[in-house]
Amino acid sequence: MISSKNWYHCWTLQMKNIVNKYSEAETKVWEATSNDPWGPSSSLTTKIANLTYNMVAFSKIMSMVWKRLNDHSKNWQHVYKELLLLDYLIKTAPSVWPRSTMRTSLSSRP
Repeated sequence: MISSKNWYHCWTLQMKNIVNKYSEAETKVWEATSNDPWGPSSSLTTKIANLTYNMVAFSKIMSMVWKRLNDHSKNWQHVYKELLLLDYLIKTAPSVWPRSTMRTSLSSRP
């Protein structure tokens, strides 16, 4: 049985995803970098890595990565978890990723 607090939290996240019209890839990144006191699960990071084989999904993932990395609020967990996710994505980058795209993305951010 899901506790009422947990249920409300899940429901709130689902509503945010619907209102913001996040794609599957963006939703997974959002979930992996939540405020929960534990890191992103290995199964979730693997799913995100697999989604990067699709260039449209890759673009959406990187957009959400930068959004979460630039979170300057009290939610330091977003940045920490995003760095963990980014580390995993760099290490497991599919061969279809142009390396120059990754370099350009990293160097063009403030």
